[in-house]
Amino acid sequence: LVPIVAASIYGFAALTSRRDLEARLARHRGEAAAILSEADRKRAALDDVERRAFAAFDGQRRDDGERLWAEARDLYTALDVQYREASQKVETALALDTGSKEAQAELARVLHLRILLAERRHQDALREELLQRLQVYDVGGRFQALLDAPARVHLETCLLYTSRRG
Repeated sequence: LVPIVAASIYGFAALTSRRDLEARLARHRGEAAAILSEADRKRAALDDVERRAFAAFDGQRRDDGERLWAEARDLYTALDVQYREASQKVETALALDTGSKEAQAELARVLHLRILLAERRHQDALREELLQRLQVYDVGGRFQALLDAPARVHLETCLLYTSRRG
């Protein structure tokens, strides 16, 4: 009877422990997803502010361009902070369950986003460090393939015809 009771207690404890672990994993991954969702909005705002800054500089509106570029730098910094926070959340989940393929894939995605931001900011040393980390977690090589893919350029042209008279 004692072995059956001991086995039952052990089984219940193991089940409870696994449920607690799953809940903690879900919490960390959920927090990371929320941070990344906000970061996506911030990245879209950054794209818009950058585009408007370049247009202002191109249009010889230096004061507007400088103001917008300062705003873009602030957005870069805020976006970097959010990516680092998301990375920490996913890494915590991965530390709790080192075999989690989902957490590895999420960390590879966050590292990819951080690499793209480092490229935009011309932070070569950070980019190289993140690339090394990506090799560990990008199991199928999906994100490395995206980084290695040839660039695509969309170019629109128009022809202007003029006529000379007389």
